Amino acid sequence: MEMAGKEFEELHFTERPDLTPYLIHLTRGTEAEDDHSALDNLISILEDGEIWGSEPGQAPGYIKGKRPAACLMDVPFAALKHVCTEANAGRYAPYGVVVSKRWAYNHGARPVLYLSDEEVERLCIRDGELWRVVRL
Repeated sequence: MEMAGKEFEELHFTERPDLTPYLIHLTRGTEAEDDHSALDNLISILEDGEIWGSEPGQAPGYIKGKRPAACLMDVPFAALKHVCTEANAGRYAPYGVVVSKRWAYNHGARPVLYLSDEEVERLCIRDGELWRVVRL
């Protein structure tokens, strides 16, 4: 797989502690009437083999456009202690799955664009790509 002029195998994941060959999806509980815990959501992912994306409007301000999206983080394992904190308890629980970047890319995952609403407008981001935009 070619990425930015380099073959996937040429990327130096083992030489830099800030680069990883994998992506992490952490689950969280839902606040809906059917209240599923973060562990329930992990079990569902493992049983179904599918990560369900949040629908636009479910995660106010995070997902734009009309397509559901799920968060996969490029975070070294050692840095998870900074993600799974009390302050982030509503967003992330210490349950999740890890997939290789190669697998994720082959299944449609793409990096997000951290943009303000004004930047989205100025850059003329197409509606079909708005799922990739995350507001800072």
